[in-house]
Amino acid sequence: ALMALLVLRTRLGIRKLFNNPLSALVKRHWGWTFALVGLLGTLASVLGIRDLIMSPFRNAPILKMIRLDKQQVLAGDSVTITALTDRDSNDLSYDWTNTGGHISGNKDIVKLDTTGVDPYSTVSITVGVTVKDKYRKSDEREIIVPVIPPHMANSGLTLKTIKADPQVNAGEKVRLIAIAEDQYGDKLTYNWANTAGRIEMLNADGNLAELDTSGMSVRYAPVSVGIELTIKCSRGASVSKEISISVIPQRPLVSVKQHARTVPLSRDTQPILIRLQAENASVQAGDSVRLQALARDSSNEKLNYEWETSDGVIDGGGQSVVLRTGGINIRANPMVVTVTLTVRNTRGGSISGNLFVTVAPVNRETDKRLTFDRY
Repeated sequence: ALMALLVLRTRLGIRKLFNNPLSALVKRHWGWTFALVGLLGTLASVLGIRDLIMSPFRNAPILKMIRLDKQQVLAGDSVTITALTDRDSNDLSYDWTNTGGHISGNKDIVKLDTTGVDPYSTVSITVGVTVKDKYRKSDEREIIVPVIPPHMANSGLTLKTIKADPQVNAGEKVRLIAIAEDQYGDKLTYNWANTAGRIEMLNADGNLAELDTSGMSVRYAPVSVGIELTIKCSRGASVSKEISISVIPQRPLVSVKQHARTVPLSRDTQPILIRLQAENASVQAGDSVRLQALARDSSNEKLNYEWETSDGVIDGGGQSVVLRTGGINIRANPMVVTVTLTVRNTRGGSISGNLFVTVAPVNRETDKRLTFDRY
């Protein structure tokens, strides 16, 4: 400023303005004058006078929001609170207040501990923060933190269903879709577990997955794979559900074995079982499936077909029968029904074979009437 005044005095010739003892003193001792001005500026900065002078020309910090790492907290648990501003937090100071619990930390990120808080008398805690800059300008906000009793941890979290085909051919994949919701809007994490095969995630959220059965050994009978899904929310609540998927052989295979006898029989004495098959390898409980067999004898004599089942009812006789599953009680997981056929001839020869039919529970998802009747 003194330099500018001296230049104006010289260039503009405004001498009368500077014809005074102070101007003459500055002119004779200009080096000491600038040193004195610098010293006064340093003292003003140290004492905060400069910030006070510049304060009217500075904008106040803006406290954009207060963020919680979970929407509610269980009594005795803690929650992390973050204050978001429009400036670097290193240039700001934070003053936190709370109506309950204990606050630890004094910067933009603190932790609220609710140990000792009675959730039945204190249903929420109000947390406030005032942010200030070095020019003494400030902004403030408040947020309400709900406090719930421990026994209500799982309230609001619902796993509605896991959609998946109840059966899959060996070597193929089946998609798993989980439908869940949380009334508090917490972020959900999905943890899939399986007893066989391989689970592959199909999205970042985790609610969409796939069971790959390509590495499974399924030879004669269907293999039941258990799938367990556990969903957790950020407040600590969790819910689980299990389903079962039946992995069936690629083709209906026949297990044939010779009956052990004390008297050896020649190969011409025993009948030969050429084909034993079911129209469908799996059915829903209550449905029926036709079973067919073809056998021959070297003497072309009439053969006797004897059918037995581990569950359900065999209707008919001869080479073609019907397996009825109406009386089978299935609650959650599919079951495998073993059907045994023994073919005999009149000379005492016999041969047996087994069929495996998977009976799955009725899909309640498609039965709208049952869904409404439950409520």
